[in-house]
Amino acid sequence: MQHQFLGFMIEEWGALIVISGSFLSALGWVLNKTLLPLKYAIEDLTRTMEEIREDNERRDMEAKRLEGEFNQHLIEAGQMRVRISNLEKEIFQDGKGGKKQ
Repeated sequence: MQHQFLGFMIEEWGALIVISGSFLSALGWVLNKTLLPLKYAIEDLTRTMEEIREDNERRDMEAKRLEGEFNQHLIEAGQMRVRISNLEKEIFQDGKGGKKQ
């Protein structure tokens, strides 16, 4: 008496299980070899992008600080220009380059 299940003998079922297991193992190995480096590359890219973002934030803060300092220097330069103009007017008011008498 031979045992059958869904039209296949026990030996045939065993062979189907071994063949499908081998195929799935090979497929898993191929996917592991191709997808694992991709996973590491994505992680590296994510880490690099985060470092770039942090660096950009630091640069933005530094640029804002420098912009404030630059504006302060412009104000000081304008004040100095006014002082120099006033001094020139005071010193050269008679137009001859001499002092007031």
